[in-house]
Amino acid sequence: MPRKTVFFVLLLIVLMVGFSGCQSTPTPEPTMDPAVWTQTAVAAQTLEQGTQEALQTAQARLNVTPSPTLTSTPAPTRTATPTVTPTITLVPTRTSTPLPSATITNTPSPYTCRLVSQVPRDGSTIKPNTQFTVTWTVQNVGKVIWEDIGIDLVQMGGDKIAVQTIYDLPRTVKPGESVDLQVELKAPEATGYYRTDWKLAIVDQGFTFCPLYVDFWVSDR
Repeated sequence: MPRKTVFFVLLLIVLMVGFSGCQSTPTPEPTMDPAVWTQTAVAAQTLEQGTQEALQTAQARLNVTPSPTLTSTPAPTRTATPTVTPTITLVPTRTSTPLPSATITNTPSPYTCRLVSQVPRDGSTIKPNTQFTVTWTVQNVGKVIWEDIGIDLVQMGGDKIAVQTIYDLPRTVKPGESVDLQVELKAPEATGYYRTDWKLAIVDQGFTFCPLYVDFWVSDR
């Protein structure tokens, strides 16, 4: 309570007391109990002290700097990183172009023979160091004439047991005719199995045909 108000209350009490004394029949002036004055003074002092404390408290509250209000900062919204989708490029499949199939045409050679007979027969037994003659009878089953000039019987492989490795065609052979082709061989001294291979050949053309061979055993039994 303000100080002026306290004084005003006290003054009002005093005036009321004085005014009542003036209008009433004079009576003996009452004696104020000192304790009452003491209590009144104490109450006024207490009231003033409480008023001062209330004023100071209110003033302090007014002077307090308001604490800043914490404003919550909204968390940033997480933006989803776009996923990079790999672009798949389709590589065209290599298509293999089929190669044209080679057509194999069996063109019969115009030079063809057929074996009619052979002496000695394959697998015969010959004594060591024995010279003997092999005869092949062949037929011209081709379409051309075998000219005696230019066609030879030539050893093409096998064991080296021939007395000579090339022989002339004994005569001209027309298609359908047969001819005896002969070679001289000598059996080796060592026993065992032997073989020799021959062909008719057109030497100046490097062309061969009519393959022939003979094999035998050398034994002293």
